[in-house]
Amino acid sequence: MDRIDNQGSHGELSRVRIASMLGRIRHATPANVMALSIVAYLCFVLPYGEQLAIVVGLRVTALLASAVAAKYVLAALDRGDDLLWPIRFLSLSLFWAGVTWGLLLAAIPIQDVESLGSAFLMLTVVTGLTLIVSAINPVSHILWSFMFGFTLSLGHFLYRIGEMYGVAPALSALSLLLAILICAVGLMRESRETGEIVLENRRLAEELGTLNLQLEETARENDRLAHHDLLSGIGNRRSFEEFAQTIEEQENRDRWNLLLIDLDHFKRVNDQAGHAAGDEVLRSTGSLLKEVAVALPGEAYAARLGGEEFGLLVEGLRDRAVADLNAAILQRFRLIAAPEGYFGQISASIGAARWGAKEKLDAVLRRADQALYRAKEEGRDRAVTAAAAPRNADQSSGVETMSGDSANGVMPNSG
Repeated sequence: MDRIDNQGSHGELSRVRIASMLGRIRHATPANVMALSIVAYLCFVLPYGEQLAIVVGLRVTALLASAVAAKYVLAALDRGDDLLWPIRFLSLSLFWAGVTWGLLLAAIPIQDVESLGSAFLMLTVVTGLTLIVSAINPVSHILWSFMFGFTLSLGHFLYRIGEMYGVAPALSALSLLLAILICAVGLMRESRETGEIVLENRRLAEELGTLNLQLEETARENDRLAHHDLLSGIGNRRSFEEFAQTIEEQENRDRWNLLLIDLDHFKRVNDQAGHAAGDEVLRSTGSLLKEVAVALPGEAYAARLGGEEFGLLVEGLRDRAVADLNAAILQRFRLIAAPEGYFGQISASIGAARWGAKEKLDAVLRRADQALYRAKEEGRDRAVTAAAAPRNADQSSGVETMSGDSANGVMPNSG
């Protein structure tokens, strides 16, 4: 007998078999109703129709009881409730169903056993019996409950046949019953194997789903690591360049401003206060730029480009607003507490450039870098804005010139 519980693999396997049985019962219901309709029709054409009609009424009660019990089990299965009592109720209803199927044969008078109508009735019973056995075989004790009820009511019919026609016809009918039982046992074993396969496939699917979630999480984490600077908590150079390339593909790229921000005298911070203190300043810078990017009305993207250099892409600000933004950022840097051991003030220099309408990425980077170099040369802790991009700024190899300055290439920051 299958143990019905909520715990362990056995209980889970039992639930798989019960679910399979309920599905088969649902699919077999139309055929069961059709068989009952055929028997009801025979009540009008067979000479013992009145006696048969009583059994048909009993069959209706069994059919209704089985339907109610099946719904009870299905509801408990869906809710994940304990299945002990619902299965017992279903076993009892199937026992009664077996009794009523046997009573259909017991209702046949011995003198009418050889008639065509009785033969048709017996064929209907055998067919219905086989159909029900094939439907309920996944759960062994429900199958045995049904067969016990059927055999119990069939015994009197077999006894009467043996009494009138001898042992041979009774044994023939009994052998047919045994054949059905053997078929049921075979189907039950097949259902057990099928249930185990279904359960194993379910477990494999769950493991595969878990593995896919882990892979997706790993992929997201790898993507985050590939596009974020762990120290400052903002984007890295790779993510900055990818974002900038999307701007380069836009028609209205001149709505964007590029700010290159470099910490002043950062080497002194590391030398005097230690690299741990320098890392803390970099983290404070990342937090500062992240807050600025979030506070701006338009789209903005902040990233650490390497060392103490940062980049900020800002969309939708006019030149006056960019100047105010530069001043606000510089003021925020001055508010960063100097680490213990460093006797200077934390400050930064900014080189700003508005993206030209047809300007390439490396060209606007060069102009902003030259503006940053000029800010360093003029004493640091200030912002310098590059002159507007010339009309031929779509040539990425061109060198931009700011008013009052000339450059033959990209000049390194002086720190």
